[in-house]
Amino acid sequence: MKHIRSITHLLVVIAMTTLMQMAQAAAITPDGRQELVALYVTMFGRAPTAVQLAQLVASRENGQTLAQVAMTLSAETDFAFVASKDAVSFATYLTDALLSADAPAEARAWATNWTVTQLRGKMTKAQVIAEAVQAIRATPDTYYTSSKVALAATVSAVLTSIDSPTLIDEKKKAATVGILKDLLEIAEDLKIEQEDDTGYFKDGLKAAGGSNLKLPSSIYDELKTLESSLSSAKTEAERQAVEKKLADIQTSLGPWLGVAKYYDGSTQQSSRAMNDAAIENLRAINDRVLSNLTGSGGGSCRSVYNSTTHTYQQVCN
Repeated sequence: MKHIRSITHLLVVIAMTTLMQMAQAAAITPDGRQELVALYVTMFGRAPTAVQLAQLVASRENGQTLAQVAMTLSAETDFAFVASKDAVSFATYLTDALLSADAPAEARAWATNWTVTQLRGKMTKAQVIAEAVQAIRATPDTYYTSSKVALAATVSAVLTSIDSPTLIDEKKKAATVGILKDLLEIAEDLKIEQEDDTGYFKDGLKAAGGSNLKLPSSIYDELKTLESSLSSAKTEAERQAVEKKLADIQTSLGPWLGVAKYYDGSTQQSSRAMNDAAIENLRAINDRVLSNLTGSGGGSCRSVYNSTTHTYQQVCN
């Protein structure tokens, strides 16, 4: 009986040792972490948050390949713009994202052709990005040296920001809160117009570019979510991520300022359409948003109404 207990104990020890070794083997390396950041930056054009990176690391440690992680990320709403591109447009997007401006023309042409070939060979866009990221990080080809160095520098800066975050600048946060409140006012007024579902709004939608525009109600909901994110933001990286999304939202709202003032010839489509005073008020708020978003760069912007397209367009000095 003692002999049996000894064997059982030995088997338990061996099993525990094996499990510990497997856990250690699954732990991600620093290079693996860098690879995940490179993937995220290439897919979305921005850095992941600390929470997002932790989720990516967990996926890799649970056995997912980089391509599988990329496939999961491709389901994100923010990737839809890239996912909708045709093979040639996507190839241009990917080469611009991964190759530095001084990359030789031959390198760019080869990378573009490779991307198109992979897509036509039935690889998904997410799989192509994952493979391209791994290739550019590993290649010894001197044609891609500057691109490899640039990507490594970007990844290093991201990890420095995540691992040693800069605490939020309260003055900048207050300014970002102001931008968000302004955009909420514009979105809420336009949301009311949308929900009235009047004829001028539908016709104006066509004039402003078609049904592919984000609806004001959707933009309003997105802003309310960002309001919560900004309220809980503790680092400059988190604040900057919110402000970048606010800049994108301002671009989405611009055309709707034209829709709300849409006329068909000399006849206004509906008496419910916003009057000139209401539109000018929203336009003034929009100009303030533009000024606050671009002020740090030393420029000034304003929105200009185009009577042909019935949209407001951004003009910067």
